[in-house]
Amino acid sequence: MKLELIVSLLLISSVAFAHLEGEAKIIGDYRIELATLPEMLETGKNSDIVIIIENATTGERMGRVGLWARLSLDDIAIISSPNLVTDSSGIAILNYNFNKPGNYKLDVSLSDAVTGFDLHVSGSEPVPLYIAATAVIFFIVGLAAGMIFFMKRK
Repeated sequence: MKLELIVSLLLISSVAFAHLEGEAKIIGDYRIELATLPEMLETGKNSDIVIIIENATTGERMGRVGLWARLSLDDIAIISSPNLVTDSSGIAILNYNFNKPGNYKLDVSLSDAVTGFDLHVSGSEPVPLYIAATAVIFFIVGLAAGMIFFMKRK
């Protein structure tokens, strides 16, 4: 019973202290951390771009901070949000479903200072031909083996 309680507390504490890893930059008195969910961005998948604002000296999260964010690909704006505000935990989230692979840029502005983050989005790649061919061969061999086994039982 005690062991189960300890294991449960360890699991709960590991989830409670989970932290998104990402790139961080400092603008004036603010530290801006960027993370993405999923960590590896892919086309055709719903993605969250998480912007975390902290005090640069104390590390305290800054709630209710207004910021401007722009997501672009090849200098063409895809999303531009001039009135994005962090929640009480200092987090603002942009949700986007990337249509094209490439190197996107997220510009974030606080207090008239702008910084940029690079985001790489990979395309959903087709299954290589050798993997598809191997799967077909294993399917045919398995089908043949099943038929031989079935015929012998009769």
